[in-house]
Amino acid sequence: MTAQEAVQAALDVLGRASADWRNGGQCESGALHWPVAVSHARKLLRTALLELAGAADTLTERQHWLTVKGERA
Repeated sequence: MTAQEAVQAALDVLGRASADWRNGGQCESGALHWPVAVSHARKLLRTALLELAGAADTLTERQHWLTVKGERA
């Protein structure tokens, strides 16, 4: 899952939970409840951050080797 996909999934989860809440679905069986939705969204956002950190590490490593080689990034 890419960072963008993870962020979109988190927004979707919170959007569904918000819509369920506004439409009176707080207590219906199977409805997304805020605590569950927020927990799930946090996990998705953590995935996005890890993906972005990996991309940043790759960029840093590339810059290092270009510097060693005597080129600019």
